Amino acid sequence: MYYSPYQTKANDLVANFGEGKMQGVIYDTALVGSLTDNVGNPRFPYQAEYVLSRQFEDGSWGAPNFIPYDRLLSTTAVLYMMVELGIHNRSFFRPYFERGYAWVEENFRKILDSPYPRSVGFEFIYPHMIERILSADGSISERVRLPKLERIVEQKLETFGEGIYRFPTPLVFSAEGLVKNVEQATMISSLQSENGSLGASPSSTTVLLKYGVKGAVKQKAYQYIQNSILRDNSVVHFRDYTYMNIVYSLYPLFKSGFQIGSGSIYLTNRIKSGWTKYGLSFGKAFPVPDADDTAVAIVDMHYMGERDITKYAEALKFYEAEDHYKTYPGEIGQSLLNNLHVLDLLLTLNTDESVEKAEKILKFIDRNLRQNIQQLGKYHSSVAFQLGSMLLAMFPQLDTMASSYIVKLEMILKEFIESPKEKYLFDEELGACLFGLLHAHKHGQDVNCDLIRRGFEILDVRTQGGSKLDYIPLWTSKVAYAPRHIIRANVLSGLLYYEKMADVCF
Repeated sequence: MYYSPYQTKANDLVANFGEGKMQGVIYDTALVGSLTDNVGNPRFPYQAEYVLSRQFEDGSWGAPNFIPYDRLLSTTAVLYMMVELGIHNRSFFRPYFERGYAWVEENFRKILDSPYPRSVGFEFIYPHMIERILSADGSISERVRLPKLERIVEQKLETFGEGIYRFPTPLVFSAEGLVKNVEQATMISSLQSENGSLGASPSSTTVLLKYGVKGAVKQKAYQYIQNSILRDNSVVHFRDYTYMNIVYSLYPLFKSGFQIGSGSIYLTNRIKSGWTKYGLSFGKAFPVPDADDTAVAIVDMHYMGERDITKYAEALKFYEAEDHYKTYPGEIGQSLLNNLHVLDLLLTLNTDESVEKAEKILKFIDRNLRQNIQQLGKYHSSVAFQLGSMLLAMFPQLDTMASSYIVKLEMILKEFIESPKEKYLFDEELGACLFGLLHAHKHGQDVNCDLIRRGFEILDVRTQGGSKLDYIPLWTSKVAYAPRHIIRANVLSGLLYYEKMADVCF
């Protein structure tokens, strides 16, 4: 009996879901590195050393692939770390500081004015760190301040009041920009999760150590941060994204025809274990549900044979806005990817009510994506990935709308094949091109099969069949990060889909 090597690798991936693994990021490593002990010495000196040794030639810090807000917040975080440690004026470290600050001064306005969506919690985090940097060094320019944004933050904090520190909301994930004294740290400590974190975020959790919260809270926070440090001394962006890891890995695999076998009951029950009437959160340690993880989870459960997904879809009513779906209540700035996933769920339900609601999302997408197909995503920085996800969500119900997205995705793939250095695609992006186009072809659309074949050959050789991947940070939150299982699933989906379509297309 023939066993597909891609199916075998996918089986291995699905059998080893945990709370999620990722590479470390500069941002969280710098925030952890900024902590000092009772006498002012670095509490995590190896983390400070890690980030300082990774400054780019232009003076900035961040992911190896340039993503505007990742680079801005990562660089600001390192400057903040140097100020907190009191080393920014020492002769050895001063050049690092000056070059980094010069980069921020030169680029922050360009980034703010760019079409790239602002990152999670930016309006709270950036002003807080910049204020600390400026207050510690009177010799640097104040051009990097954002007075208008600071006023908006003040108004929000006045509106929310102390509730922002006492009730679980998405803002807990950005506590490092909200907590500024012992009183606030003590209040927000009531939201500490079982694993010791605030919002499953090492950078958020630092406030429990920075402001001297005592006893078991401090001990658990310290242990969580220690557990978030990787062998190379970098710190992950969040630790425990169990549900996101499961549902976003399964989603492209199921679309590509992956057969899960006996594991479906076990994984369905794992998803259900985190379910509330508001849906699913991205992890056990951050029990704040959102529409994105919820929608993807329900589609996955449908593929795993769950009979009544309608009752789970009731949770979506909490995220419905006038012309789209919010990722979570109070969200500023809509996510196209979230709305694509909700669209897929509504079309999967295929009731009169869900089809009517889907029409609303289609108008939203048409307004925001069709006329500006290069619009970057809020939670993923790749246009190729966004277009691939678009095609996964459209069929079989929306085949008449697909042609413009197919053309654009083929153009991206063609430009990469013809000019790989100038139009480079990372492994996950190349996988998205393959599974998006193949999914369209499976549902009767004309695609350039030769182009897909060439893309497959490159991806298969480059990844050794889906094992050796580049794991480049393309997913975005506060900064860019790389969820390893999900990236691997997206690559395997492209390879697996190609193999299953070989007789049809090739």
